[in-house]
Amino acid sequence: MDIEFEEMDLPTVVVKDDAGRSLPCYIEHSLQLKEASYVVLMPVDTPVYLFAFDDEESEDPLIIEADEDIAALYPIAKAVLEEQNMVLHWSAFSLTVSGDVPDLEEEEEDYGYDPDDANGTSHEAFQLLAEFLHEDQEYAICAPLNPVLILARMVKGQPQVLEEDELERIQPLLEEFLAGQVIDMIEEDDEDDEDDFDEEE
Repeated sequence: MDIEFEEMDLPTVVVKDDAGRSLPCYIEHSLQLKEASYVVLMPVDTPVYLFAFDDEESEDPLIIEADEDIAALYPIAKAVLEEQNMVLHWSAFSLTVSGDVPDLEEEEEDYGYDPDDANGTSHEAFQLLAEFLHEDQEYAICAPLNPVLILARMVKGQPQVLEEDELERIQPLLEEFLAGQVIDMIEEDDEDDEDDFDEEE
């Protein structure tokens, strides 16, 4: 299989979900295969998730995923974030925020998942942006610390998010490419550090 990876100048495209919601994204990279052209996308705005605690003794929050549950909480979460000059959007595939979003950094206490939690989600760290109460239930609005990347196939200039079977086939190529990008960045940083050291001498 002939594979060609090329850097992009971060143009933007819009992906849509089955409900017609849209999500503006930067094109981070493109992957040209024989049968199709693929792109790695990163949302323009910051993805966020709603969490709830089962009870006061539970240390592991549960993610709110059902549309009807998000719809009930969305106006409250939006008002809470507006108090911090952030705007909540119900975008495709995820809620997102824009505005005065704080820099995302590691914290001593994060809203992470255990590998065997009720959602079946592997551990991932999130940063707390806001908390609120609704009907005696505590909720949290959090942003993932790791970048959210979306793999899509370009069809007539428009991105189409991959179905599960195509994603499983393309993902190993993507991971190989991104791993190579990280190695290149580390090597470039090492070279820059060496140059700075030589100049100091």
